[in-house]
Amino acid sequence: MKPLLNLPWRRRQPASVMPPIVAREAASLRTRSGAAAAAPAQEASVPAGETTPTNTHANLPWRVLRSLAGRLGLDANQERYCPVELLDGSVAILTLEDWCDSDQVRELERLLRERGYRLAHPTKLKVTAPLLLAVVRGQLLTEGQASASTAASSRSRMADAFLDMVAWGFEHEASDLHINIQLRAAESEVRYSIAGRYVAPSRFAGMPTATLQEILAVAWMRVRGGNGAVFDPGLEQQGQIHLEIKGRPVMLRWASLATDAGPSVCFRLLRLDAQAEDSLAELGYLPQQVAVLEQATAREG
Repeated sequence: MKPLLNLPWRRRQPASVMPPIVAREAASLRTRSGAAAAAPAQEASVPAGETTPTNTHANLPWRVLRSLAGRLGLDANQERYCPVELLDGSVAILTLEDWCDSDQVRELERLLRERGYRLAHPTKLKVTAPLLLAVVRGQLLTEGQASASTAASSRSRMADAFLDMVAWGFEHEASDLHINIQLRAAESEVRYSIAGRYVAPSRFAGMPTATLQEILAVAWMRVRGGNGAVFDPGLEQQGQIHLEIKGRPVMLRWASLATDAGPSVCFRLLRLDAQAEDSLAELGYLPQQVAVLEQATAREG
């Protein structure tokens, strides 16, 4: 009988087959690298014809001077859409993709025109939830211009950003979500394990370290059976988080590792309603190996 260390835990894909999301991220990286080498830098321009959500925090094609949400009384909706003044004096609306064509955003655009603001072109800029969160909290505003209203609804926005990361992982069939905090750097990384590959999607590239730390602190509040009342970056912690993603029950297994660079947190993504499609024999296990595994699962303790 073959040793258990060599068991085929999952069906292997041919080496030449690259998961779609991995292929897209590789193509996106090549495109960005080529564009960076060819295109001159621009100070405060807004990308024309924005059709997909802006998702990178580093090297933004525009600079936000201040949030106008407090001035317009929109504090309660900043996690969905937020009017901002850009460095060139024009005003744009940062909005999640699902809210871009909503009545609320159209009314906000009308209100800005009515009050005499000079609108950017295009006016509505689609952004991802983490990027909008960072802008609202003042972490991407021009130095010295952070809005005093950024503390409003902070915990709710952090929870929404975490759910966005988790939902992306399940949508792309990731087995794990990794949040690696770099305490000595301004930005940290979000990665996923997809089909055996360690993927860093551009959607969550360049996340501010402070934002990710707060996201983890809020996420720990949902942990069951964890060791510690709060998230401790210097302590190795474990626990479970039960959520509902698109109407389906899921569970996250939290396992954090304390390192010199900062905490590294891994979330195992599990669907509670998932059904096994293949038997052990269909997955390539030998009859003797199937017998050993079934005997092990039947034991207590």
